[in-house]
Amino acid sequence: MANYVKSVLCIEEKYVEKVSDCLRSDEEDVDFNNLIPMPDWVMRDCYGKEADSLSAYRYLHGYSMDMNMCSLVNMYQHKGENLDDVISRLEREGYIDLKLGERAFLNEQEHGDTSWYLWTFKNWGTKYNAVRTGWKKNKVYFETPWSAPFPIFQALAERFPDAVIECVYAGEDIGNCGCLILKNGCIASEFYPERDTDEAKRIYKEVWEVDE
Repeated sequence: MANYVKSVLCIEEKYVEKVSDCLRSDEEDVDFNNLIPMPDWVMRDCYGKEADSLSAYRYLHGYSMDMNMCSLVNMYQHKGENLDDVISRLEREGYIDLKLGERAFLNEQEHGDTSWYLWTFKNWGTKYNAVRTGWKKNKVYFETPWSAPFPIFQALAERFPDAVIECVYAGEDIGNCGCLILKNGCIASEFYPERDTDEAKRIYKEVWEVDE
């Protein structure tokens, strides 16, 4: 189960409408695609099946067995089967899809990534798009799994270089806390308190609106 990190961004009043229009989508008050769009080539298939399919495709095209392929063989190989037999049977039974593996391989060669799972970590800094989003006056808040979306903060600073935006974020376990100030098109200052310190607890209470 993911540990969610909540981010709260305080926007200068005169920029609230512009920032809101920039971030909002039809479904959410914050959509990272508006700042860093996910390209059309990114595959949105199940990551586990894609990884297995990619490993099998690589093996069939002359690459050495990777750890994922070794795990597949250890789990699924029947007595007397060679590796080609294992792959053929797994595809028939729906465990892998070699066409999916080929797509992942071509994406890796052309773009350096195979799927949404890798792309989102690299480009958004977190596994998924924002969830549980909303606005309270001049503050926008949202949650992301495992980490705050630092590339998104940077992209927001670049989109509104004249604005001063204060960011605070905290994990729901009182870890992964910090404060940022966005201005002049960049992350101008950063503060990361030690876990379980008074300052980390203060930020956690502010972000998650926890009473004393």
